[in-house]
Amino acid sequence: MQAGRSLHWLRNSEYISQTELEIELLQIEQSIEDSHEETPKFIDVFKTHLLKPIVISLSLMVFRQMSGFHAIIFFIGGIFQAAGSPLDSNTSSTIVGSVQVLATIVSSVLVDRLGRRILLVSSQIVMILSLCGLGAFFFIKEGELHHRLDAVYVGYLRWLPLLCILTFIIGFNIGVGPLSWTLMGELLPPNVKGACSSISTALAWICAFLVTKNFDTVALALGVSSCFWIFSGFGFIGLISIYLTVPETKGKSLEDIQQIFKKKEVGHTLSSSHVISQQHI
Repeated sequence: MQAGRSLHWLRNSEYISQTELEIELLQIEQSIEDSHEETPKFIDVFKTHLLKPIVISLSLMVFRQMSGFHAIIFFIGGIFQAAGSPLDSNTSSTIVGSVQVLATIVSSVLVDRLGRRILLVSSQIVMILSLCGLGAFFFIKEGELHHRLDAVYVGYLRWLPLLCILTFIIGFNIGVGPLSWTLMGELLPPNVKGACSSISTALAWICAFLVTKNFDTVALALGVSSCFWIFSGFGFIGLISIYLTVPETKGKSLEDIQQIFKKKEVGHTLSSSHVISQQHI
């Protein structure tokens, strides 16, 4: 059976027995059958074991786009030109594209070795620092232009925009970029995955459109530095959200992941019942 061979390869037979693989395959089949039989009502979405993975998936997509990745990629030539980079925009764009491909390859190798959470958290930290660096550079640059500061402050930092954008691209592509899609597939229960994936995807591209469309407007109104600091602010909120809400799914089956949320729902229900019983005593 193709499914059995795929699971055998995915779980690595050196570390798991054939019996465990067969049990997991049966659990997956049962979960799929249950999802076909159970069509959740709208009110069921507000149950913890469904609501929490849906909210996590949506938030990952929102914070992915609010990092400013697409705005930076679309306006990268103008950003380097405004920064006064010694490299022309075509060369800089080629370097950025090459780094993006390499970072994605590295992410695919590390994701099942280090786990999702550590890559997501590391990704957010790298992006925040890179965006703060870009914001600081343009703050100094804008100060030079508008307040006649000594040009030496900017001259020594002409390499900083390229360095910060490269580290930002690496950070995005080792974590938040690909793993937002990966976790959406892993966290969502099969019976709501289709609808919720569509909503998450639509929300992601709406956010990308709004961020990209308004980048120039905000840059002209508040300065380029403010754009990058706003992106870093969303990155910091995303970091807190990921740290507090995203579970580790490395090496876990679909059933194991769903049990994480179901246990939390049962625990919440039991604690609520305990409080109510105490009030009646």
